Amino acid sequence: MKFNKQKKAIFLLMLSCLITGFLIFVYQYYWGTFFCIKGSQFHKDSILKKDIVTKQQTIINPSGTIYYFRDNFSTYVENSKSLESFEKLNNIEYADDTDSLALSKNSYNGNYSLLIKVNEETSKNNKNITIEKNFDQPIDLSRWSDFGFFTAWLDIEDRKGLLGIKLVIGDSNNDHREFKELPNLQLDVPDSFDNDDVFPNIEYPERESPVDEWTDFNLRQGWNFLLWRSEKGYFKDSGILDMSKISWFKIIFRISNEFREQEILIDDFRVQDGLQKQKNALNGVWYPPHGRPQYGIFDVDKYSGENYKLKLLNVRQTQYPSNGDHGRMILRHKTPLNFTMRTRFMLTNYNKTNNVNTWFRMMYDFDPVWDPGHDWFGVYISFEWKKFGLITVKPIERFFIQEQEPKKENIFESSINFNPRENILYELHLTVIGQKAKATIYEVRNDNLIIKGEVEYEFTRLRHKSDKRYPFALEITGDVKTIINEVEIIEL
Repeated sequence: MKFNKQKKAIFLLMLSCLITGFLIFVYQYYWGTFFCIKGSQFHKDSILKKDIVTKQQTIINPSGTIYYFRDNFSTYVENSKSLESFEKLNNIEYADDTDSLALSKNSYNGNYSLLIKVNEETSKNNKNITIEKNFDQPIDLSRWSDFGFFTAWLDIEDRKGLLGIKLVIGDSNNDHREFKELPNLQLDVPDSFDNDDVFPNIEYPERESPVDEWTDFNLRQGWNFLLWRSEKGYFKDSGILDMSKISWFKIIFRISNEFREQEILIDDFRVQDGLQKQKNALNGVWYPPHGRPQYGIFDVDKYSGENYKLKLLNVRQTQYPSNGDHGRMILRHKTPLNFTMRTRFMLTNYNKTNNVNTWFRMMYDFDPVWDPGHDWFGVYISFEWKKFGLITVKPIERFFIQEQEPKKENIFESSINFNPRENILYELHLTVIGQKAKATIYEVRNDNLIIKGEVEYEFTRLRHKSDKRYPFALEITGDVKTIINEVEIIEL
């Protein structure tokens, strides 16, 4: 009898442990409140008044450094507009053969792009390739009547025979505007990437120096960025165009008989205030290095209700050789000496077959002028190394040679193993006190934060003094895109 009571007690204890373990698992997985923190508010918000931290706001110290900054990208609605994301084939026509249009999952922003199957007859007969979209309702583009850029992305298999690309927009009366053609010179001479050679440059409206331009514009195999300026002198009107009632657009590919049968992709057609430092889709609060879009492109889109997200995109190195496959966004305001910050983001469009030089970085003390991208402190996620860690980089020879701390062979001192996953919402926290830095990476699950890793490091390289404060920056490198939901910074 005593033996049976002991067996029963052991059984009940084991059953209790199993039930408790199961409940803990369910509690952790579905609510994320076991070994986690609530993610709806910043984890350090107790140091400021609640009415400050619950609003998007910027408070700058007299020295120009940040006291408080929060950006969820909801205030930039007027600065850009998506005209066609090519997620559906609604009202899109191909002048030669409607059966030649399809959707492709090979996209640059979003789930799909428009795939155009160019047949042999089109290329042999030297026909133009024309894609036309008719809007369900007229769109008001009067804001961009005489400034800004219309942009899109294009993927091609072979550039030979593609002479140029035109953009035409029109109203319901068929009055229309034709923008200056983007050239793709067909020359049997090497492109030396020199602004004095025969290849054309696209000058930018904000010109602080003669090199504020897209040097040697041409198209290459793979993804290319297309940009049409919208100022007078860069378009020609036919009739009296009503920019408040734009009803259609056409993208026209001018080809020769050397253009071979192939598939080409178009994606993410939009208009924005600019692509530089003062005028861009983020109203100049963030800007690309040197104020040039070849070093960073920003797309802002609504994803639910009044919630917006930023997509950081990079012009590929194949199209612009000097950018190193980087896409960077620099904050207008300067880094305080001591601070804590967070960034909520998602990594998308990741090329799993080639992760060489593929990174996400959150940087502080980022030199935006002398050698952008080669002088900073910060935290990184490396797809190539499968690491999460802290690092600083400094230039030895401007543009060409850099040194890092810790050195590559000692990278284990400031990093942990971490394999980032695609389409997972992460939140990255970084706290910096002088030379010391601590970074924590969380997975966001049901608006709760599940810790995935943490690193700490004390840099021996001295940070800049108070008379030389540099800004924050975010960066992607390689064949990956980043959706950024929110950035928050607090001075400590």
